[in-house]
Amino acid sequence: MKLEDKLRSEVAAKKLQRPPTTLQGVTKERIAEVLQALDRASRDQIDAVFALLDDINPSWFYEAAEKGLKVCHGASTAHIACHVGVLQRNGGKLDREGRDYWLKPLWEIGALEKLYFDSGTAEFLPGHPVPKSPNSAYRIAPAFLQILKSAPKAATPPPKRRLPRPKPHQKRQKLPVDTSAPFCHYPAMLDETRKPILPHPRNAEYLWAREKQILISLDGRSVKKRLAGSQLAAAAILLLTTVACAQVALVTMDTSPAGQRQVIDGFGTWLSGSEAG
Repeated sequence: MKLEDKLRSEVAAKKLQRPPTTLQGVTKERIAEVLQALDRASRDQIDAVFALLDDINPSWFYEAAEKGLKVCHGASTAHIACHVGVLQRNGGKLDREGRDYWLKPLWEIGALEKLYFDSGTAEFLPGHPVPKSPNSAYRIAPAFLQILKSAPKAATPPPKRRLPRPKPHQKRQKLPVDTSAPFCHYPAMLDETRKPILPHPRNAEYLWAREKQILISLDGRSVKKRLAGSQLAAAAILLLTTVACAQVALVTMDTSPAGQRQVIDGFGTWLSGSEAG
């Protein structure tokens, strides 16, 4: 009879017990929490670790069961696959070829130990001396079992940060200011840190105003343009230009009887008279 069918019949006969929610004080939630921290948190891996915690059902190695050993003392790959599939999930056993996904990642990190069951002495020996032997087994490493049984640490809130006490308000020292003094005298009355910032005399606004010959008052009120001299010079230049353009030659026609007898070739060219030739 196959092991899977044998376990089903023993469960029906109440010779085997389905595992409770807690084995050796460890739940599947605790296993998942620990394996999650180790990046080993698949469902098959969690159930495989839970199967190796079974200290209720006797070992499925006949000689070990006769000696009073339990499943938690050592179980083969087939034992673990049937425990997960039949006892925990009430279905078919896990695929034996999938041990590289739900057993190998656990022994690689030291969570499981490799054993070999010696049927002659009914003892579990360390390692897998015989390749692919049905007596090759696994159990939870003692150090990993201790981690599973340890209570999870409660998340402690971070310590409160004490804020520094506010310093008493420091009154600023009031400096006497003579309001009758002009603004240009204020820098001499104030300290260096409270010195007012004045516009630089060479900034763009000042230079533009200087080109336009504009007088800007210090208090920012209306400005007076001093363009009288410039306007007068411009008017004189315009007048001279107009006069120069107006000095052109004027020609009038001689309408007298003598002038009408003269022959004109072109404009302003005399062919006869005292000025001819």
